[in-house]
Amino acid sequence: MRHLRHSVLCRSIDPCVRSEMRMESTKNVRRSFRDEQLSQKRNVEPLLRDRIVQLISELTRDDQSTLKAITTCRIRLATEDAFLREKLIDHFIEVNGVLKIIHMMLNTSHIEIHIEGGWTLANLLSGRQDQGHLVMSLGADVVLLLLLTSPVSTDLCETLLWGLGNISGCCNNCRDSLLNSMGVLKVKF
Repeated sequence: MRHLRHSVLCRSIDPCVRSEMRMESTKNVRRSFRDEQLSQKRNVEPLLRDRIVQLISELTRDDQSTLKAITTCRIRLATEDAFLREKLIDHFIEVNGVLKIIHMMLNTSHIEIHIEGGWTLANLLSGRQDQGHLVMSLGADVVLLLLLTSPVSTDLCETLLWGLGNISGCCNNCRDSLLNSMGVLKVKF
């Protein structure tokens, strides 16, 4: 009986109205799904921040621990989810992770650490414009250029150039500052 009433009711509704009702229902389902996903991401945020702090603290240990920590940082920052990547970059900036990565890169001669560190900096420079500008202002451009002027492997050179490309793509001011830095350091290409 109930099914019959529903069938009669559906036939009495204008097809355009039924279509609008279906579209509204679909919108509500999508909206609730999106809200649920955002809620899950926000709940994970404190865990991510704690993990970043732990990884950053491991950068000052021996070369093997440093390599493992910087590789994990790079992988975490390589997420396709823009919202999550921007949050991760914000956390790295908040806990002085950028400065520690730069310091680590300047104080080691381990080529694999340079490659992973350069890649991590390139990922940090791939966020929002304000994030890229801040990472550059902390000295990422200078480190990338300095390592590029030293004897490097092809892999390291490619990684450093990706980072420099991210800087130049950030904004006109970053690009101009990078070009000025390149002139001062007399980078030879």
